[in-house]
Amino acid sequence: MLSKEKFRQIELLKISTKRIVDNLFAGDYFSIYKGRGTEFLEIREYFPGYDDIREIDWNVTARAGTAHVKKFREERDIIVILLVDISSSMGYGSKDEAKRDKALELAALIGMSVIKRNNRLGLIAFTDRVEVFLKPCGGRKQFYRLMDSLINIKTEGRGTDVSKALKFLNRTAGKGTVVFLISDFISDDYSRVLKTSSRRYDLIPVVIEDQLEIELPEAGLVELIDSESGETALIDSSYHPFIRQYTAAANARKKKLYDLFRSAAIDSITITTNRPVLSPVKELFYRRVRMRSMQ
Repeated sequence: MLSKEKFRQIELLKISTKRIVDNLFAGDYFSIYKGRGTEFLEIREYFPGYDDIREIDWNVTARAGTAHVKKFREERDIIVILLVDISSSMGYGSKDEAKRDKALELAALIGMSVIKRNNRLGLIAFTDRVEVFLKPCGGRKQFYRLMDSLINIKTEGRGTDVSKALKFLNRTAGKGTVVFLISDFISDDYSRVLKTSSRRYDLIPVVIEDQLEIELPEAGLVELIDSESGETALIDSSYHPFIRQYTAAANARKKKLYDLFRSAAIDSITITTNRPVLSPVKELFYRRVRMRSMQ
């Protein structure tokens, strides 16, 4: 049973994302997912305010003298699973919002878009183990169930095991499922299972990061705490050789991650805690629309 406070939190997320969803997903957004078959329905006159301008068939329009659209229908329902990292490191944030807050906002955005299009939505929330599994289904109740699970969860694990989460996905999800893997990817090697999963699903990694993890400001002596292991270290953030070493290590880790995505031919986006979620999501969708139009 949702408490009043938790329900209020979910409602605020729903309200804040509703307009974004209505605008961003006004067209046939889900046709950009890989492997989605479509069935031709009809060609008819274009109705402003109802039809998406991107559906206009310009050849027919030129012959008829008035705007016409070509309509298609998805051949099958789309299943979207949110694979969300809820480990201790996701609770970190150097500014007003933690990485987990951004993951929650993104989950609300994607979740609403899926439910509004009458598709099925599922959840795998993980740490160093699978903490929550919601079998994909449709309807508003599923959206609230998913958001409640992410907000209310009391985790048993502290670490992050992306490989274990992907292996669980491979055992429970059908081929062709759309999967948003939302994590800071601070985990041991998972490259092999990620490549296997990318061949089975339309896998979209979403990297959540905080600027302080990439660039350390000069602030004198600072105590760093590993949120997953609890280990502490006292460092001098004004010592330039250390700053250079810290930045180089962070950039090397980031390059290795994106090299992995490229080698597996996977789309990915990066969301930082100090910037809105919407921009990188729109960039991903529009990039896919362009790629689809070129095929």
